[in-house]
Amino acid sequence: MSDKNNWRAVLGEHMQGREDGTEQKLTLDRIVTHPKFTLEPTMLFDIALVKLSRPAHMSEYVNTAPDHSHCVTAGWGDLVEGGVGSEIPHHASVQIVSTSVCADLYNSLPTVAIADSVICASTKGRDSCQGDSGGPLACFHDGHWTQVGVSSGGYGCARPQYPGFYTRVTTTTNG
Repeated sequence: MSDKNNWRAVLGEHMQGREDGTEQKLTLDRIVTHPKFTLEPTMLFDIALVKLSRPAHMSEYVNTAPDHSHCVTAGWGDLVEGGVGSEIPHHASVQIVSTSVCADLYNSLPTVAIADSVICASTKGRDSCQGDSGGPLACFHDGHWTQVGVSSGGYGCARPQYPGFYTRVTTTTNG
């Protein structure tokens, strides 16, 4: 996973599989996976930082998140559980679920452990889904957007008793 030659960043992508002229395709200078990343018994610290080989150019299609007052997750994943990934990105407005409530909800599933390195979120049938992994969970607070999580997993999609879980960004930084 950490071999930079196997990856590239595509910024400004809208419809997968079609060139719109809005894309910026950049090679990576470096990939840094989290030192505590694990797959078993559950995926934890599922996050990596990438350094682009050159700066991105801000445009109508490559920019920071718009001004809204809620949390949003986004990606090209399935729109419904068991569905097929989307050609265009979709977003879902979600609310943060406390770690203790989320841990209680997932307690019956032996393959999932909700730890402090995880943040959970969902709202009334809205959630990230298969294919959204690696996408952002961003929240608007005090006048600006902050990415608080990176989509990691969940049990099904948008199931009320199982919120999506995200790698908590603040537990993966040194500050």
